[in-house]
Amino acid sequence: MGDVSLAGQAQSALQMGHFTLTFVLVAAGGFLTALSPCVYPLIPITIAVFGARDTQSRLQAFSLATSYMLGMVLLYAVLGTAFASAGKVFGTLLANHYVVFGFAFFCALMAASMLGAFELRLPATLQTRLSVLGGHGYRGAFVMGLVSGLVAAPCTGPVLSVLLTFIASSQNLFLGFALMLAFGIGLGLPFLILATYSSSLKSLPKSGVWMEWVKSILAVVMIGLALYYAQFASTKLRVLLQYANKPTAGILVIVGLLLGAIHLSLHNTSLITRLRKISGAIIVATGGFLFFQAPEMYASTVANHVAWRTDEAAALAEAHKQHKPIIIDFFATWCAACLELDEKVYSQAPVIHDLERFIPLKIDGTDETDAVTALYKKYDIKGLPTVIFIDQNGKVLKSPRITGFTPAEEFLKTLQQVK
Repeated sequence: MGDVSLAGQAQSALQMGHFTLTFVLVAAGGFLTALSPCVYPLIPITIAVFGARDTQSRLQAFSLATSYMLGMVLLYAVLGTAFASAGKVFGTLLANHYVVFGFAFFCALMAASMLGAFELRLPATLQTRLSVLGGHGYRGAFVMGLVSGLVAAPCTGPVLSVLLTFIASSQNLFLGFALMLAFGIGLGLPFLILATYSSSLKSLPKSGVWMEWVKSILAVVMIGLALYYAQFASTKLRVLLQYANKPTAGILVIVGLLLGAIHLSLHNTSLITRLRKISGAIIVATGGFLFFQAPEMYASTVANHVAWRTDEAAALAEAHKQHKPIIIDFFATWCAACLELDEKVYSQAPVIHDLERFIPLKIDGTDETDAVTALYKKYDIKGLPTVIFIDQNGKVLKSPRITGFTPAEEFLKTLQQVK
């Protein structure tokens, strides 16, 4: 599928142009969150509060549940748009490997939350106030949907926070809106189904250890996402990943499961049991990450036959003398999409051939020095990767401009627009 993490899988699907698959993956994450211990027990209570169980028809119950779900979806869609907008504003900050390492630490912290180290919880008084907003009817159901994500923060918080971090780093307003729309739909789907068929609430499986398993799975996913970010913040880690292979990764997953990554509990258990579960979760996440991510990204050294320049002043002078256009690739060694451009685009024969009429220049932003920051400002670079063009007359083109990973065929079409 691509990555062990939800965000990684979504990113891989997006890069391949599979928007529908991305939507489904994130919606599935929302649905899985709805099965966690903090949300699942609230389903019958919430449905009763906004009146779905007191309706006279299945259609009326469905309408009420839809109002509730729309409130939930609106909340998350607005959050996604806001975080994507913030990512656009603070794009240069996100192009800093210390910040990327911070993301990795943040994801690990959220995994610790899912494993019971601490809880993300609103103050009790605020939770109570939010829970009584609205009342019965369509308006009440809609308002309850708006605030339900906050009330259920102990379980939705870690997953939601990680997803919002990914959205902010994408710097894409539409993507932010769409992904959070999908998450809201996935999270609200159990409410919609069970409210429509209210009689099924009597046969709903009781809360139990299986919900702790769901929480453990989410923790493993977040550890995987922490590793996903960490690989781009640490050169040493990327070197180690070159030696990864699928058999070893598979063995790690099996060992971690046997240690108790999923089935052991952290509640009222001995220190040894807790250490077993935490160690197992880390080992499973590491094995899954290596199995899906590392072999694909680091299986081989980048086949790069483009004669890249690294000195901007010299490249500008050379282009002026030869009357050639310039392509400038702003990249960093910890940037996933940057590495994919090298491996999947600049190694393709048609792209290499067309680049012969350019002066190719790479600006390395791995360490954001004063010189690199000045170039970001000069060329209005908001995030990495960004590929800009200067025509043969020395004019910096505002369009076309490439941001993020672009498949080779589309990249070639962009090159052909520059004269």
